[in-house]
Amino acid sequence: MAQKNNHKLRIGSSARAYRSHPHLPAIKKESDAEIVAVSNSTYESSEQFCKEHCPGATRWRIGRSLAVPDLDIIWIGTPPYMHSAVTISALEAGQHVFCQARMAMDLAEAEEMLATTKRFPELVTMLWSTGRSGCAPLCS
Repeated sequence: MAQKNNHKLRIGSSARAYRSHPHLPAIKKESDAEIVAVSNSTYESSEQFCKEHCPGATRWRIGRSLAVPDLDIIWIGTPPYMHSAVTISALEAGQHVFCQARMAMDLAEAEEMLATTKRFPELVTMLWSTGRSGCAPLCS
């Protein structure tokens, strides 16, 4: 994944609650990446997460991730019913996507997500699906 203007990869992280950011320790170890925007189910939980982990990050409400300028990646940790809408919006805004847990609520949502990824082949979309046989990444 190419970095814009040789800067750190700027990640926007969205989750239901600040404890739902299990990826944070790995990101914090990376010198080439930083969480610059956080969205949780409430502004208060976003505020608490930022105080503890990334004080300079912008806080935003889930569903308004695209209002945060210059994000390279949206890391989606929201409940599955939001995955499709956030993934499609992020891709249409020119952002790479990492979506954890279940991909979509049903086949129609999954097909819409796949169709959108095909419209933006220059963007990386990784959907990490867990199933009975373990974890399997789905990338485009």
